[in-house]
Amino acid sequence: MMNQLRLKQGFTAEQFQAMTGLTISALEPALSVCLKQQLIQFDDWHYFCSDTGWYFLDSVLQEFMAG
Repeated sequence: MMNQLRLKQGFTAEQFQAMTGLTISALEPALSVCLKQQLIQFDDWHYFCSDTGWYFLDSVLQEFMAG
């Protein structure tokens, strides 16, 4: 899933569940933190790095690994 954040199109909750067998709630609280900090965006059912998130991609990925 972390590699999906390296792609411009990101991922959907359905893709995450299909790849991991987990619901999107398994990414909390990291997902909410990154959304609040505007490092990740949610649009058209996809989660993806914002323009700012691209500059801090290593930090974004680390946020998910810490959770």
